[in-house]
Amino acid sequence: MEASEILKELPRNNDISTVIHWVNKNESKILHLINKSPCGKWFNKYHNPTSHLYPCVCPIRIKSCIIIEAYFELKSILEINKKETLYKEAIDEFTSNLSTFKIEDWLFKYKEFEELLNFSNELIIIYNNGSVT
Repeated sequence: MEASEILKELPRNNDISTVIHWVNKNESKILHLINKSPCGKWFNKYHNPTSHLYPCVCPIRIKSCIIIEAYFELKSILEINKKETLYKEAIDEFTSNLSTFKIEDWLFKYKEFEELLNFSNELIIIYNNGSVT
């Protein structure tokens, strides 16, 4: 499947099951694009998921890079979605025990969520000057 065909299948709605399906269905195709990509940052990100992903500085974005970036963004959203139950439990604990514990203790207990929740609710993929090859 060509990069443009994968791009056409990108989920365009808020249905999480559609996103999960797209990510799972296309993972091997994305890995193939990563291995062919002239930009080494995708290979590094795939093999070291905790590494920081810097913005693209290519003069013209190629379709495969846009698809790969969308893949990583969607995967990060899915990771947050997987933890939804934990988030609900943390909020329930906070609201039900507000008078019996210090907020600092609660914040320390759930410190790991700070990094996970620091995301935008919009997925924006930028390509330079509208140029995509």
